[in-house]
Amino acid sequence: MMEGASLYKADPRHVPGTKGPVSQVFAKKEVIISGGTFNSPQILKLSGIGPKAELQRLGIKVVKDLPGVGENLGDNYEASLLGLSAEPIIAGSATGIFRTANAATKNRNIFAWCGAFSFEGFWPGFPTNYGPNQWECAIVHISPKSQAGMSNSAPNFYLVP
Repeated sequence: MMEGASLYKADPRHVPGTKGPVSQVFAKKEVIISGGTFNSPQILKLSGIGPKAELQRLGIKVVKDLPGVGENLGDNYEASLLGLSAEPIIAGSATGIFRTANAATKNRNIFAWCGAFSFEGFWPGFPTNYGPNQWECAIVHISPKSQAGMSNSAPNFYLVP
């Protein structure tokens, strides 16, 4: 384990080559470690838990052959439209849930919400608050077919004001 600020390479503040003091941690009982969607499988695989062939190919000692580790990772596609007006916006919010004609299941697969907020993405310091002049519509495409290896055709829906 390394200790220090911004040592993780995905941290936008990371300086390449920067390292912190290395130490080891030992436990007498079970330990639950979570690194999020992408780093949890990475931690398991680096610890020798995962698909045997992959671990062996990478020279990692296999502790447990567990083929599903790191498989079927998926994401929900997101988009948003942020507007800033010259005057304060006095309005409520709106939410819409839709099902496209080519949805992978019978469930609705488009979720949209609009209101006086700002959500521009995931990074340190988000979201920016532009004050009472902000209005945003955010849209999420839930469970797109492309994650299941099917064709990824454009959704057939329209948002009308």
